[in-house]
Amino acid sequence: MPMKPNSVILRSFVGSCRNHDVNLGNGAKNLLLEMEPELGANYVLAANVSSFSGSYNDAADLRIAMGEKHVKKVPGCSWCR
Repeated sequence: MPMKPNSVILRSFVGSCRNHDVNLGNGAKNLLLEMEPELGANYVLAANVSSFSGSYNDAADLRIAMGEKHVKKVPGCSWCR
């Protein structure tokens, strides 16, 4: 990558890896959690990538860590009818 990725780019990349190449996203999810450990959406995304790759223990550990650190995911909303 010609530039250092920020959290938005990494979140998009990890989300894409969840759908296309799960193993590629495993390293990026750790970097994302290091960049923004206070954002609950990162933990949920990382846990989903772990689940898709078959690492159910890692996914459970991420959910537990989320609870231990008192990190909550903000629910999504839509203004469309």
